[in-house]
Amino acid sequence: MSRAPDDDAVTQCLALLLQSPPGQRKNVLMDVQGILSTYLTADEVAARARSVLEQHAHEQLLQVPIQLDGQKDEAILCSSAKMDDEYIHPRLPCRFTYDHVQETIGEVTACPKPTDAKERLRAAVDEKLSQYVYEYYHTGMSLTFAQGSVAAESAEPTQNEDGNDSLGTHPASDVPFTLTLHIVGNKYNLRNFWAGRWRSTYVVDVNARTFSHAQIQIQTHYFENGNVQMHGTCQPSLPTLIDTEDLPDAILSAICAYEQAYQGQLCEAVSRLRDSAFKALRRTLPITRQKIDWDKVVSYKLGSELANK
Repeated sequence: MSRAPDDDAVTQCLALLLQSPPGQRKNVLMDVQGILSTYLTADEVAARARSVLEQHAHEQLLQVPIQLDGQKDEAILCSSAKMDDEYIHPRLPCRFTYDHVQETIGEVTACPKPTDAKERLRAAVDEKLSQYVYEYYHTGMSLTFAQGSVAAESAEPTQNEDGNDSLGTHPASDVPFTLTLHIVGNKYNLRNFWAGRWRSTYVVDVNARTFSHAQIQIQTHYFENGNVQMHGTCQPSLPTLIDTEDLPDAILSAICAYEQAYQGQLCEAVSRLRDSAFKALRRTLPITRQKIDWDKVVSYKLGSELANK
């Protein structure tokens, strides 16, 4: 190497990884390694980039396929799933390691399946969320995580009017208990130079029956004869959940109502961009709204006038 690298310059260069378009993180890493090749080897760049790649995976809710005892599923890499140097997947349940540089999964080991009230509520919400994603997201997936503990009075489910178990009873107010719901949908069409990703995260304070955090993030990338990304972020204020309503149903009803409304607003915004901003960037067509056929230019009024001169 010709000279020692500037740490600030290397840090700024590695930060480009956080802007990686959907499905192209490995390509961006290779580009960064090429930029820094004068100062660092590819392995040295990868070693320095490990923490940045982990941050990117958590922010983007990266999906990874896992398999345990013949069962296949997809896990989400996120801060809610991280425990020490491993990730947990509560649906199987299991824990596993992940190499963010090589993008490979390490050993997958089974975990004891909880049977307490916290897990019953988490599983019920996760099932409702999976049904919602299956219905509305073409290539989406979801996962629900639980943090905290449930008070004794909520350990036994009650029955609703239909005679089915209801998880509407909530823990005592002095017991911290939250549910984190992640939804992620990816659409890759790199052969046609575009890709997109939808991410939404909801944190439910079970004690207060409120959404303590809600965020929707959209990222699209078009790179045919250019390189354009669009990022959209929305942090909605969702309503307090009704005490008399079954909690999993109440959570999903609130999410569904808001996301459908947001989708409508998004379509209107894109339509306005197409009809105003994008249209203003294009060359205006003639009043006929047709391209000029230069072989028939004399048939146009201007062409006739020029021909007579």
